[in-house]
Amino acid sequence: MTDRENVIASLGNALVQMHGCGRYTPEDVDELETAAWKSLELLEELEKEIKALHLLVEWAEECGFGFDQFHDEYERYKDEIKDMKYIDGMIHVAKRTLENHGVFEEGR
Repeated sequence: MTDRENVIASLGNALVQMHGCGRYTPEDVDELETAAWKSLELLEELEKEIKALHLLVEWAEECGFGFDQFHDEYERYKDEIKDMKYIDGMIHVAKRTLENHGVFEEGR
């Protein structure tokens, strides 16, 4: 089970246990439970999207798309990916490129 899958499972278990713990007012439980269930749904949907995108990269690689198409980025991060599988390395290079362009910064 991946870390993401563990988080999703843990959140689901916590929701079930929290519902009967008695430490919160009913209003607190309702608000917290609603937020947690929405978070769980979002995590599950993101997990599906990640798996779909991983498959897409696998298909692209099977069609000949690889590090040759983004050589400069590969050169920049090749030391970071030396122990990774090919597909994981391509995904890592893409993620690092986005990080360096500030795509993940708050407000962007």
